[in-house]
Amino acid sequence: MDNSQTILGARISPIGLDDALHNVIDRVPVKNGDFFCLCNIHIVMECYKDHSFRDIINQSAANFPDGKGLVMD
Repeated sequence: MDNSQTILGARISPIGLDDALHNVIDRVPVKNGDFFCLCNIHIVMECYKDHSFRDIINQSAANFPDGKGLVMD
């Protein structure tokens, strides 16, 4: 189940570090060529400005928040 949210065009998975780690570990044995991104506010702003960059970021298996700028308590 994908519960990702879109922030200014960037798809972000609102999960913590432990869940992100399990997400990555679960996909390693599949060897699908998946990649993951750690997105901070700078990456999100670049996605907003550059649609080609946004398309690349959004092709990842998951984008995890990196920094308080994307985390809501």
